[in-house]
Amino acid sequence: MKRIVVILLAMLCPAGYLIAQTATNVEKGKKSGFFNKFTYVDIAVTNTHTAMPFGAFYRLFTGELHPGVEIGTEITWNHTKRYDWIQTIKVGYSFQEYLQHMINIYTEGGMRYRLPWKMDVSGKLGVGYIFAIEDSKVFVLDNDGKYVERLEAGRSNLMASLGFDLRKQIDKKGVAIFIGYQQKIQFGFINSYVPMLPLNMGSVGVSIPLHKH
Repeated sequence: MKRIVVILLAMLCPAGYLIAQTATNVEKGKKSGFFNKFTYVDIAVTNTHTAMPFGAFYRLFTGELHPGVEIGTEITWNHTKRYDWIQTIKVGYSFQEYLQHMINIYTEGGMRYRLPWKMDVSGKLGVGYIFAIEDSKVFVLDNDGKYVERLEAGRSNLMASLGFDLRKQIDKKGVAIFIGYQQKIQFGFINSYVPMLPLNMGSVGVSIPLHKH
């Protein structure tokens, strides 16, 4: 019966899996804890283009630069010999000239599959929050029919993402370098005529292990 409960919790959600696994480990006398699930810290530089989904892949590495940086952590919910079920939590900043500054925080969930030569590939779906600040002056008509500059601190938007990355371990401690591609959708960019803004982002970075599995 206990085995059936563990399987059902794991199917419902990763948090359910953690509760079930913790209960199992306690029963077996093993050391367990939530923070043991945090496996990596990722630091990356990014380049973001406004383009249709998957429409600017090569230009992210050969075209104009819209720089940014991201830092995050990775949680391994389930570890096996060939693959891991993972979740990321990331905070980032990026700048698109004449368009916007973006501060975003989001989480992703997906699978990492191990390849030969200490490489792995992952695919993830994400959801999160963007605080966007316009990078140009905006003028609106006032009640007297004159254009006046609109002053605002920024606007809050939702985002969804689909991302892939390829990672290569470079030392015995588990430090790895990675290259990634991500398609983001920024919801509510300009509600009147651009309700959804597609963003393509490329990233290059390093993963630093917090501990070994």
